[in-house]
Amino acid sequence: MTAVFEQHGLRIQYPENWTLQQGQAEGQGLEIQIVAPSGAFWSLLAFARQDEGEPLMQEILGNLEEQYDSVETSAIQESMGGFEASGHDTFFFYLDLLVANRMRCLSAGEHRFLIIWQAENRDFDNIEPVFQAITVGFLAS
Repeated sequence: MTAVFEQHGLRIQYPENWTLQQGQAEGQGLEIQIVAPSGAFWSLLAFARQDEGEPLMQEILGNLEEQYDSVETSAIQESMGGFEASGHDTFFFYLDLLVANRMRCLSAGEHRFLIIWQAENRDFDNIEPVFQAITVGFLAS
């Protein structure tokens, strides 16, 4: 079964056993985070279109590099749900775990979105289809 978040003109479907948290992002944007029971998460930061998502993404990358040793990142350009997105695929170690993190920035309508999804690397391949379904469903709405 799926749960649905429908507020602020946004519609997000996600697994009903995941937890949704809502708050204010930097720059007065909206932040929504959906957390799996395993601790993996999908996060959406929504801003006015004129706000830049790239500086925030660079700030997040900088924070990861300050916090964790051996952060490995690759710049990515791709199409997501018919929208052009730029971002980074990042890997880092937390304790003895390798963590995979994906960040994508894109513009749609009057908004700019930064979408982040993250999971422990051993679980990432299994949970990535759920992340993709949440993302594609969100972008289709």
